[in-house]
Amino acid sequence: MRADRRTLVVIVVLLAALAPVVVAFLADDGGPTGGPPFDPRSTDPDGTRAFVGVLEETGIDVEVRAATVDPGGATVVVFVDLFGGDERRALRDWVRDGGRLIMLDPFSPLGRPMRVPDDPEALEPDATCDIPALAAVTEVDLGRVEVVDRAADDAACPRFEEGALVVEQAFGDGTVVTAGIGRLLVNDAIARRDHAALGIGAVGPTDRVLVLDAAAPGGGDRGLVAL
Repeated sequence: MRADRRTLVVIVVLLAALAPVVVAFLADDGGPTGGPPFDPRSTDPDGTRAFVGVLEETGIDVEVRAATVDPGGATVVVFVDLFGGDERRALRDWVRDGGRLIMLDPFSPLGRPMRVPDDPEALEPDATCDIPALAAVTEVDLGRVEVVDRAADDAACPRFEEGALVVEQAFGDGTVVTAGIGRLLVNDAIARRDHAALGIGAVGPTDRVLVLDAAAPGGGDRGLVAL
């Protein structure tokens, strides 16, 4: 695990420099596609297709699917929480059994509470970083973030007096990562500053990522996780 994290730090530093090239490449990858905000298939400015491409550029196997599927051993990324009550309970059970959930929706009850800072310019990151993969992140547009509340035993980075941008919470045998960085990962922002590195670091070391489709609410007889 330590070797994986050292490798990830190197990757995110390189990715921060290469992000504009990656996004330019993605712009030519087929025709434009639209969708709702944060849709991982959308090439609109507020879509997140470029984020999916950035993950793939690091060698991660990425799949975009609806919210009614079993994530298995994948790390799950959620930009927009459209789950029903049964699906949320199933997802909590899946995390408790060892899953890793990256929650980017500020309104979801699955992650730590987050809020838009009253004065983004007053946010001063401290020197403490409990998440090695984010240690190299320094340049972030704080005008487009939410600050996440953290508990004393949470890992967090970058940290501020009133919270953090990325908070890792142990939940049973698994982990819930609450990250107030969703607006930094849309197509028109991910190539700026260290936003690509911040997104990759929040996802963490993994070989497989499932990005839940923001355009596809859950439904039917099956929950998100078939245990």
